[in-house]
Amino acid sequence: MAKAEDQSVVKSSSSGGVFSVLANMILADGGVVYGARYDFNNERLIQDSTENCTLSDLRKSKYIESYTGSVFKDVGNHLKQGQKVLYVGTPCQVEGLAQYLSVKRIDRGNLILVQFVCHGVPANEFFTEYKHYEENKHKSKLISFDFRPKIRGWRYSDWRMEFANGDIEQGPYYYYYYYYYFHASNILRKSCYNCRRVLNETPDITIGDFWGIQKYRPENKDNEGISLVITHNPKAVEILEANEGFKYLEQIPEDAVDYIRQETNTRADKFKTRDVFMAEVKVKGYMKTAVQKAGLTIFKAKLKDKIRKILKR
Repeated sequence: MAKAEDQSVVKSSSSGGVFSVLANMILADGGVVYGARYDFNNERLIQDSTENCTLSDLRKSKYIESYTGSVFKDVGNHLKQGQKVLYVGTPCQVEGLAQYLSVKRIDRGNLILVQFVCHGVPANEFFTEYKHYEENKHKSKLISFDFRPKIRGWRYSDWRMEFANGDIEQGPYYYYYYYYYFHASNILRKSCYNCRRVLNETPDITIGDFWGIQKYRPENKDNEGISLVITHNPKAVEILEANEGFKYLEQIPEDAVDYIRQETNTRADKFKTRDVFMAEVKVKGYMKTAVQKAGLTIFKAKLKDKIRKILKR
């Protein structure tokens, strides 16, 4: 379990800020960092690097399928030039990059290959339809969004949107169609339901939220953010131990990460409901299907929360 020393990094990260700590180390050494940023012009999540955007653009979780483009080739070129590279992606993207570098016989010595604990990815098309739905509702373009704004702290899944006209909307994930269905796990890519790559040894490091803290240290009430870091080789251990950007790095027992395996198995059980949902999507589109199927549930959830707030007052 790990947490960045810099409080501003923790605050602006989805969990404990490990990505930023690793990224700052690479950037300080003249290297390049690859991650995912949202391209508002083309309406899609894309793999990109600090050569084209800021580190803050790449920071934080974004639960959308990302477009890789020519990134593998770009990473290979940097490595051939002797530059240090940090690449962070889904387990399948990490596996793809590793295979590409192997086929091209490009040495991985200067590469830190990092995967995150992946829940699976919905299609970018669904997010685009949802984006248009919210823009029509607010009569303004969406200019910023955050899947992990920590409005109520790290342990809650909230959602925040900002629009060009100044509107801001935020609340728990179950108020918003796209995020609601992401949690429901029945709108992911087919391959995500039997994916076990999150458990493989291809990357140097695996990062994610340390949800196992609830079992491992139930008395720990840290609501700022705690990261999970899994090292897969001696190189990774050396990288972490040499980095001074951590507030703490505490070794944990292996059973503290059992929640990853449990979530993977639970996801596989949702495959049948995905087929039912997608059959309707093919006829009506994502948002019409989502509204028809979950509209009443979301309305009831909002009403229930509103009544609870009134009673609390």
